Amino acid sequence: MMSAMRWAHVLGTMLILHAGCANAGRAWTEADPWYHAIDDDVFEEWQDVEFAPVASSRVDEAIALVTEAPAVTIDTETAERLTEGAWDGDEPAVAVRAVVLNEATGGFSVQTRERKLWVRHASLGRRAVPMKRTVLVVSLAELPETVYVTCSMAQ
Repeated sequence: MMSAMRWAHVLGTMLILHAGCANAGRAWTEADPWYHAIDDDVFEEWQDVEFAPVASSRVDEAIALVTEAPAVTIDTETAERLTEGAWDGDEPAVAVRAVVLNEATGGFSVQTRERKLWVRHASLGRRAVPMKRTVLVVSLAELPETVYVTCSMAQ
């Protein structure tokens, strides 16, 4: 029998494949270069990762950190500043790219498996919108080799 987390993972994946960025009837008006579709087996076991979104007043500063690479290690002081005190991760802090469609009606999920990181945002909306860049601070022992950055929107 599947656990509640596993069902949530499967449902989220189905939403991405059905109504999200991976759908031919796309939920965006223009794809952002940060978007990186997952080409891994989404039904394998992925582990949830602690994260905190960067405060809206610090997004530009955080984006500057991840312009050259999708994930960079940052010190605790920087993590606390970027999240305006919301950071309390146990592992070293990593700033990672993210994209959103309708940030106000959605939420993030961050998971890892075999040095791969999957950052996704799922939201609600009725029309295609442009992707918007943001950054999350994630708790990881080491930098991931691959970072998948996806988003989806359902009605």
